[in-house]
Amino acid sequence: MNLPESLRNEFDLVQDLNGGKILECYHVWDKSAKNDRVIRLLPSQFGEDVLIGDRFSKFFMKYASIAQCCIPRAIGLKKLGATFYSVEEFAPGIPITKVEFTRLDTIQKVKIFREICEALHHAHTKGVFHLCISPSDILVSDDDKVSLVGFGTAVFSGTEYVQRVGDENKELVAPEVLERMAAGPASDVFSLAACIAKVFPFLGSLELMKKALDRDPLDRFQKILEFQQVLGEIFPTSHGKEGGQTPPPRPQYVDLATIPPGAKILNANTHKVYGFTAAERGVTVQWEPELRILVEKDGYLRHRAKLTATRPSNKIEKTFELKPVTASITSTPTRALVTDRNSGERLAMTSESSVTLVQYNPARDIWIDKDGYHSVRLDWAGRVQDFTQHLDLSASVVSLRIHTDPDGVKVEVDGRFEGLTNSTGLAINVPHGKIELTLSKVGFSTETLIQNVDDGSVAAIGPIKLTPLPLQLYTDPPGAQVSLGSSVLGTTGPDGLSVPWHQGPITIKNDGYQTIVREFPATLPGLQVNVTLVRSIQEPIHHRRSMLWRGAATLFHGIGTLTISIRMLLRWMYPSVYQPERKDVFCNTNWGIARDDIPKDEAKHKKLVLFKNRWVTKQERYLLRKQLSTYRLIRAVALALYLPGLITLSFWISAMPDYIGYAGGSVSFVAIIFTGTRLWRFERWAMVVSRILWTLLFVPVIIVLLVDGHVLPLVMLVALWLALVWGAFGTAAARQIFNEPASQARS
Repeated sequence: MNLPESLRNEFDLVQDLNGGKILECYHVWDKSAKNDRVIRLLPSQFGEDVLIGDRFSKFFMKYASIAQCCIPRAIGLKKLGATFYSVEEFAPGIPITKVEFTRLDTIQKVKIFREICEALHHAHTKGVFHLCISPSDILVSDDDKVSLVGFGTAVFSGTEYVQRVGDENKELVAPEVLERMAAGPASDVFSLAACIAKVFPFLGSLELMKKALDRDPLDRFQKILEFQQVLGEIFPTSHGKEGGQTPPPRPQYVDLATIPPGAKILNANTHKVYGFTAAERGVTVQWEPELRILVEKDGYLRHRAKLTATRPSNKIEKTFELKPVTASITSTPTRALVTDRNSGERLAMTSESSVTLVQYNPARDIWIDKDGYHSVRLDWAGRVQDFTQHLDLSASVVSLRIHTDPDGVKVEVDGRFEGLTNSTGLAINVPHGKIELTLSKVGFSTETLIQNVDDGSVAAIGPIKLTPLPLQLYTDPPGAQVSLGSSVLGTTGPDGLSVPWHQGPITIKNDGYQTIVREFPATLPGLQVNVTLVRSIQEPIHHRRSMLWRGAATLFHGIGTLTISIRMLLRWMYPSVYQPERKDVFCNTNWGIARDDIPKDEAKHKKLVLFKNRWVTKQERYLLRKQLSTYRLIRAVALALYLPGLITLSFWISAMPDYIGYAGGSVSFVAIIFTGTRLWRFERWAMVVSRILWTLLFVPVIIVLLVDGHVLPLVMLVALWLALVWGAFGTAAARQIFNEPASQARS
């Protein structure tokens, strides 16, 4: 059988190893590595099955973790299209059934199967079980190196999937595996014993072999190492001594436990990790002369032990009782509490003259606390001997966000200026404990609050409503009517009149005098103001006016009227707020701080700049300029829609100079102008239609210029088109303007 076409560039086929029903297995030559390899291939018809492909990938990752001297190493997992394949090292040798056992003595035979037991034990520690050990899976090379292959039927702990076993190998598989029940180490004991009995049929009648081949997994050897110990008895029982040699003595094991469990057992000389103790079992270590053991567990003193040099006749069970680590604690500042957060118990307090001793206890969660400082947790990780620790406690701060009504309120904490509130409040960091908040703004009463804040808390205060102070208004002469909008506030008298100056412009009227509309600044001393009224009827002045002066007066009047008209048009086109209801666009909010609400030196100190007579940051100024210019450009485009409207109207009339042309032109003109009026109000559908109209207007002209080769007009026209379509509608600011705010979208 040939390799798949996709693999032939990398590998040459040496031999088909006859894989299972799903996996294909090949012995190949790796062209790049110049070495023999084994490929396990999951064909595309199975690789397209997500479940099978996932199992294949997971098992390969698990198999890659059990590499050992007797188990070929996994090199990589690859996927070409829907085909999965894994690459492994090639294990040289011949199956054990083809080995000339006459050249091997009993010791060598036992050694082969003991090495297989060691390999299986290593796989079991990683949660992998072979399940079907056939004689062809045990390979012996010319130099007597042993390899265990054929993990195609293997499973790893936690999976319920077992590949179906062929009829020729069912005698090598434990009954619980054939019944698709949970597999374990005892399943591999059965399989290895069945393999030995198949190679050496005369061994099957031995009592030890019968125990290994028991149908009930609970009556077998429970661990592969237990079966390994009796191998030396199985072969001499059948053969006796061969060649004057006796099998090596059975290896003895030491079962090490600890109080408390969960300790790491290591070889003190090589630092090889034997394992971790558990509550229900210890760690089994093979006995060696002069074996030195190291026991480690976080929070407990490291323990060293030397096992007896005398070879034990039976299995040794030894328990080590570990002593807890003691920590010597000092702190800066001193007088910090050492507390157990689990029980709330106060254990000690640090001092200047001595150290504080704390002993590790897994039931405790030790913290060092002091008011006004961040708490520190005592970390026992990696602590395997007594230690001294000095803790520098850092002062804690509390994050507060203060909201006020109105905005622009000056906030002071313990007499220290912190900033001015805005629509989102003011975020400040304050020390832990009791603080004094002072809130002030010209024209409002000053509020002083005593606030107690907890360590580590993040709190919001407010909104705190400040009481407005009235403005005392005096007029000369008194008796003037004062109004706020359409509401009459009263009439001034000799003692003036109290008015709410901060709510808007105030109108002052008095018969025979000019009407005054004023907005009073927030910096008036004492919130008092005197207004002198001017008579509306002046004494007649008797002099002659020449025609020249009359003409000049008329000219100046006309210029003034034109100026006012232009100013009104500009205010109509470029108002201060374009979409008052869209507070998600920054320029539509009460941005910045009024120029008179903060001294200039303080504003410069905070790196604020003036924009439209309000203090803002440079970043806010950049954002405002971008948003305002976008609004103006959109309205300019809306006005410019009159041009395509007129062009469309003239096109209809010139093309069909009858009632159809007039009707079509009128409808098109009205539709385009209606689109412009909706675009003036920043409606999204009008933006989309406007883009289409400008594209229909520009593209034909661009095509004509491109065909005629007029490069400069073409470049200018394309730039103008991009400026209209992209500059007005394609920027981030334009997308924000035409998109609905989040609150409306949710509703």
